Amino acid sequence: MAAYGAASDDSVHYGTVAATRGDVSEELTLSGTISPSGTSELAFGTDGTVARVPVGQGDEVHRGAVIAVLDRASLRAAVDRARSDLAEARAQLASDRDAQSSAVDTATSPATTSSDDAKGQGGKPEENPASTGANAELLAQLRTQQDAVVAAQSAATTALATAADRLAEQQKACADPAEVEPEPSDDATEPTPAATGSVATSAVISDACTSALAAVQGAQSAASAAQATLQTALEALGTTLTAALCTAAATPQATPTPSPTPATPSATSTAPSASTRTVTAATLAQDQSTIDKAIASLASARADLRGAVVRAPADGTVVSLGIGADDEVSAGDPVATLVAPGLTTVALEVTADQAAELETGAAVQVTPAGATDALAGTIGRIEHTATSDPDAGTISDPTYAVQVVLDDRDLALPDGLPASVAIEVGSADDVVVVPASAISNGTVTVLDDTGTARRTPVTTGVAGATEVEITDGVDVGDRVVLADLDAALPTGDSSQQGGGLSGFGGDGVRMGPPGGGITIRR
Repeated sequence: MAAYGAASDDSVHYGTVAATRGDVSEELTLSGTISPSGTSELAFGTDGTVARVPVGQGDEVHRGAVIAVLDRASLRAAVDRARSDLAEARAQLASDRDAQSSAVDTATSPATTSSDDAKGQGGKPEENPASTGANAELLAQLRTQQDAVVAAQSAATTALATAADRLAEQQKACADPAEVEPEPSDDATEPTPAATGSVATSAVISDACTSALAAVQGAQSAASAAQATLQTALEALGTTLTAALCTAAATPQATPTPSPTPATPSATSTAPSASTRTVTAATLAQDQSTIDKAIASLASARADLRGAVVRAPADGTVVSLGIGADDEVSAGDPVATLVAPGLTTVALEVTADQAAELETGAAVQVTPAGATDALAGTIGRIEHTATSDPDAGTISDPTYAVQVVLDDRDLALPDGLPASVAIEVGSADDVVVVPASAISNGTVTVLDDTGTARRTPVTTGVAGATEVEITDGVDVGDRVVLADLDAALPTGDSSQQGGGLSGFGGDGVRMGPPGGGITIRR
């Protein structure tokens, strides 16, 4: 456990903590419904052609036994293509960063002169040491701004995806028309609220809908902040590029040789010229966006490969087998039915992004409503075909059915009992970690040995409930800022949002790094 402390310069006092090494795990928490049916429908997680079915109808099987396998040649090829696309995307980002740095370095390198007056010993041109130092500082600034754009783009992508998930959950939670019932009118001639398009004052909104609305507002606010941070990073990098290259272009003796980067880049233009590729600030953001998409595609391809094998989620009897070798099947179509007396399952509905994080056979912890101890289980089936819901015609984001099989038998749990399901979707051991509250929009504030606080872009990995893995940007022992100890907390009637804790008057501690409030990632 890291020790918390306070550090300061002449004007500001900070609460800090040292980055340490530790283990971190990321959990996805979902809600489900228990069904003690004793029956489990088995399905493939992807489309394909059945290669083999090593069991027959009526066979007794043990947990983990292979029921059916698809031809996986094309699925393995898809994984290889996804890996190649990701490597190419990362190489493109590195190339574009180098092109920017090379252009700025060439444009701002100290000019030399060949006149006799300017020659030093041996007749060699002399360089101005001060100019050389200024050039190094500019290149360091450029690298920092490039890092900021890349980190901000990833943070914005993640925030927008989270906001979309929360919106889909809100639409589902608030879609039931029974939750909002207009009060009937005693006067038959008076138009009802439904007829006038208004909502009755006696309308009742469920707690689930209210919570979902709050979650949407928080996610949309975070997405807006992430996009604002990205725009700021783009403008800062674009300004540096323009100032360096345009100033150099106006100085004949410092004019650089032709490079892949034009002399007048903008912060937002990405259109290439006829003969060269314009490498602007926005180009780096697009490169990182391509990397993020490639990472998602690789995860999807790997999930499809895993979904090509159907295994028994528990000991039981195969009572139905509807496929044979060379049959064409679709993801989610039932291919076999397993009966295991006393078997209890949990039905879940997840978003597309959540489904992509799950895999068949993953361990889960299920806590039935009213219980204090969790029950162990595994994911038995993940539907890759969207759930059809005729009562949710206004919902544009589909959901997917997931079945969890509990390890214990004969639990005697009521059918339809709600349950909370926790699934570990990522873990990392012996990695650099910092508190989640130290991270704001893809950056942390690091306090150096002089007491100066500086914003540092970071690349995050596994995000736990309280700590987050840092893969780049912070080293073990670096002091990261958690709070500005001199800032006042907002009062109870303050309209300020984000950062700090409401309900306390007077001076206090503003939590989170300077310029950003607490950011907790699941």
